[in-house]
Amino acid sequence: KCEMKAVNEGITCQSGQCIASATCQLGQCVVVNKPDGAECDDGKSCNNNDSCQSGICVGKPFAEANFDTGVLEAGWQITASGSPNEISGKQGYTSSPNSLVFHDSGPGSSASLTSPTFTLLSGNTSSLMFDHKTGGIGATENFAVEIHQKSGSTTLFEKHSVALTPWTQYILSLDNYTGEVWLSFHLINAYTFEAIDSISVGCP
Repeated sequence: KCEMKAVNEGITCQSGQCIASATCQLGQCVVVNKPDGAECDDGKSCNNNDSCQSGICVGKPFAEANFDTGVLEAGWQITASGSPNEISGKQGYTSSPNSLVFHDSGPGSSASLTSPTFTLLSGNTSSLMFDHKTGGIGATENFAVEIHQKSGSTTLFEKHSVALTPWTQYILSLDNYTGEVWLSFHLINAYTFEAIDSISVGCP
């Protein structure tokens, strides 16, 4: 009769920032993960607040808003002058559950979506990513994205006379910015509708 015997009993068989212990037991590597939320470093400079999740080190975006819950994420603000807005999944505005939609405002209207303040460290490799869509002819006179610092503001992205554009993802580098910053998305004269979704500042 042949009998398999476990070897290396009790020795360490795996290691990692989010592993509390991993030892050979009866021929198998038995792994015990650190609790979710334990601090770690994923080695990436494009995200922050790294923590252990199910044994893996995961970084979070510096800022994000996806509107999927149907409400505006904490820290984000909308200011509008004559521009009705809603978080909606209606009328094909988005393929995800919801997006932020400005619509049927017309001449003289304007609106802004502003992010919470966050801190970018020197040497960061973060990018701003967002999805954008516009409605019919003459839909939006101007759409712009700005980054703000205490020293002033810079336009990262701008489109004029935007109309009939499908959902498009934009990725804008933030490599040149450090310290406390915040973002704003501006639109002027949205005649039919304009939608924004899946905003994230992190790893592209």
